[in-house]
Amino acid sequence: MKPQYLSIVENILKNLHVEVVMAAYSEVEPGKVVSGIHPDFYRLVLIMSGEGYVQINSRRYEARPGQLFLLPAGCEQTFGIYDKEKVCVFWCHYRINLGDAALYENLELPAYVVPQDFDAAAALFRKMVDAYASPTLSKGLIVKAALLEAISLYWEGCEIMDEQLAANELVTKMAAVLNYIDDHLGENITLDDLAKVAYLHPNYFISMFKSVIGQSPIHYVNQRRMEMARALLVASDVSVADIAAVLGMKNHYLSRLFKQETGISPSRYRQINRKAIGLPVHSSLDVQGYIKRLTGAQPAALKGEEAHGNDK
Repeated sequence: MKPQYLSIVENILKNLHVEVVMAAYSEVEPGKVVSGIHPDFYRLVLIMSGEGYVQINSRRYEARPGQLFLLPAGCEQTFGIYDKEKVCVFWCHYRINLGDAALYENLELPAYVVPQDFDAAAALFRKMVDAYASPTLSKGLIVKAALLEAISLYWEGCEIMDEQLAANELVTKMAAVLNYIDDHLGENITLDDLAKVAYLHPNYFISMFKSVIGQSPIHYVNQRRMEMARALLVASDVSVADIAAVLGMKNHYLSRLFKQETGISPSRYRQINRKAIGLPVHSSLDVQGYIKRLTGAQPAALKGEEAHGNDK
């Protein structure tokens, strides 16, 4: 998967907000059919035993043990159990925020995956169901955490091709914008520049960017600069001042922003992470080549440091 596409998917998952409706374990008798329902929530279903079928709109899928189904909200769903034996399933109903819902639909995700570690998936659902029925104060947190981990198992089993993402206009626009940001981290990146890349009006661009990435454009740019700063601090002997310059920032501004994000200074971060990761004093990484690839032009300070957090 192209780095920009990967970044988009990662941001979708990182900013995913879920609201659990219900979680339970069910045993469905042979021959039972439930048809023509249009739920306004998502269903995550793990088939434990037995066989049947699931129909989403007009497309039918065979349901067998080991499959993890993700059924989207708003579509017509039909469930049928074959006559041989009952079907045992863990399931959870949940809702997600509207922006995520639109992206889910646009990505055309598979109806089901087969988790590599079925026992781990089953353990997650048991934890989710037990917590949902529990009277404890923290049950909401436990259920949500288990659900998010179960959703991550589904995503790990997805095989989303670049061609599939490239066919989506919203994704291709955002990929071009993220690519532009990475290629110009050491330059003055303005909102107008990014909007032009996406062929959108700046005001609409901000809304679209937030719906996909989960934060404003300027915050994302600064986040990418901080990610690069962390990598260079650990993998090279480049001074903090030189790292700031190559990322298009003033030294004191980089230090302040870095401490806001990590809670420690850049120098302290380098010291801690080199000791923890065990990197040699002189890293074998081609840091200078990496910097050269990042900065195709003379680095310029971020236009008005006060622009931090200001989309205008």
